[in-house]
Amino acid sequence: MWRRATSEDEDQIWGFILSSPLGVAALNQLAVEGFISPVCEKTFYVHQEYGSFQSLLQVACPTQRGVNTARAYDEMWVTFNRFEDTIIDFSVERIFEDEGASLPSPVVEAVLAAAAEQSGLDVADLMVAEAEQRTWSDGCLGLGGPAESCLAALVEGWRVVVSDGDRQWVFRTNTEGTQVRFDEAASSR
Repeated sequence: MWRRATSEDEDQIWGFILSSPLGVAALNQLAVEGFISPVCEKTFYVHQEYGSFQSLLQVACPTQRGVNTARAYDEMWVTFNRFEDTIIDFSVERIFEDEGASLPSPVVEAVLAAAAEQSGLDVADLMVAEAEQRTWSDGCLGLGGPAESCLAALVEGWRVVVSDGDRQWVFRTNTEGTQVRFDEAASSR
């Protein structure tokens, strides 16, 4: 889970970003997609457990932007991972809302099955609490591990929150629901 960064955290994170080639590459990606602008609000978050070793930069602009003319984004989120004083990798999520988009049945079934397995509960005890379309940064839906090789391509899909009424589990999928990944960092227990 994330907590908002203090001003001291922000200064430290900016220093790591600006002095690391991958940090500068992430800023270049934001610039290419029009998210580096004085009118865009930038908010830093740090991981509750890892502190500033894992940080999230949320950039929200008053008008939608993006490089794809078919899809504009409301926000971009960049997650930075660092070792010592160097950014070792980053991932980008493009956040948008589609009016009237509804979660397809195969995605619902796949996510509920994954949530039942993850939680140990019956599917009948679970419900989809939220669903929104997302564009993921790679073939691992932005959740690849250090030993995984993830296809470098934007993947359209869903962010789905499943609940039992008390707890929430967050999953990422591709459009068809043939790939489902548990987002442990975004889930509550």
